Order: sequence, then C-alpha cells, then structure tokens
Amino acid sequence: ADIIILWRELEGSEKNYEEWLMGERKRTMSLAYWLSRFEVKCRTFETWVGEKPESMERTDYKTCTIAEVRPMLKKHEAFVSDLMAQQGRLERIDAIVLEIKNLGYSNMPAIDARQKQIKDSWDSLKGLSDKRHENLSNAQNMLEQIDAKHLELAKRAAPFDNWMQQAEE
Repeated sequence: ADIIILWRELEGSEKNYEEWLMGERKRTMSLAYWLSRFEVKCRTFETWVGEKPESMERTDYKTCTIAEVRPMLKKHEAFVSDLMAQQGRLERIDAIVLEIKNLGYSNMPAIDARQKQIKDSWDSLKGLSDKRHENLSNAQNMLEQIDAKHLELAKRAAPFDNWMQQAEE
C-alpha cells in the first residue's frame, strides 16, 4: 500500500514537472518572439534616425534667399510629420519591453538601456527639429522683412529717380 501511495505521488510530481516544463517552453518561445520583435523595432528606428541629427543641425538657411527658405520650411514640416509618426513606433517598443519584463527576462538591464538610448535619441531629434523649425521660421520672417524694405525703398526711390532725371535735363 505504501508503494502505491508513493508511486501516485511520483506520478503527480512527474505530471507537475511536465506541466512546468511545457509552461517554461511556452514562456521561452514567447520571450524569443518578443525579443526578436524588440530587435527589429529598435533597428528600424535607429536606421530611420540615421543621419537626421546632422541634417537638423545644418545652418544652410543662413545663406539662402526667401525663395529657397520657403521650400526648406515645407520640407521640414513634412519631416516633423514623419517624426510624429515615429512616436507610435516608440510606444510599440515600450509595449514590447513591458511584455518582455512580464515574461521575466533575465537580462532586463540591457533591454532597458537600449530603450533609454532610443528614447534619448528621439527626444534629442525632436529638440533639434524644434530648433530648426524655429530657425527656418525666423530666417523666413527676416527675409520677408528685408524684401518688404527693398520694395519700400524701390517705391521711394522711383519718384526721386524721376526728379533726378528731370533735373539733369
């Protein structure tokens, strides 16, 4: 009778172990899936960021005419729209990190560091973008004021030019 009781306990323990093993296998497979998704999303974002910070820091607008600054401003507004669309990717990365954390990933510091790096690069790019938009807008306003002053000067100079020509005759 003791052997039968011990045998049933052994079978129960074996069943519990198999259930745990299946659960662990499922968790590991799910973790591998989410880690690969995290890697893809991060790599895609990092590729998108690429050399954008350098282009945001350019001061090419300082030597442009009003006709050149206006398209630059329109192009920058399109970039800002694209930048805001990237915020959705960051939110998906955050959700994936939460999923990885919930699955009990053992190397969370590396995941957290990568997530922080991506957020920092997005915040930096957003700041640079805001600064470039401000600079382009200021350049456009300044060039419009200069054009207005040129027009005003031309309007004032025309009667004077007429008077000079009449005086010379």
